Amino acid sequence: MPETQQVLMFMLAGVLLNLTPGPDVLYIVNQSLRGGVGSGLVAAWGITAGCCVHVALAAFGLGSRRQ
Repeated sequence: MPETQQVLMFMLAGVLLNLTPGPDVLYIVNQSLRGGVGSGLVAAWGITAGCCVHVALAAFGLGSRRQ
């Protein structure tokens, strides 16, 4: 069982990685420019939800497949 400090550091790393700019930021900017603030916010919330699911699955060891 991981210790509390390890879990907190993993969560912090996940949050920091989600805050770094990448293709998702370009998508949000594109949606904002094409559809306005509302479209940009919907795109941002959708990407955030997907990232949270991905980080949660990785935290439970389901993010990678072992052979």
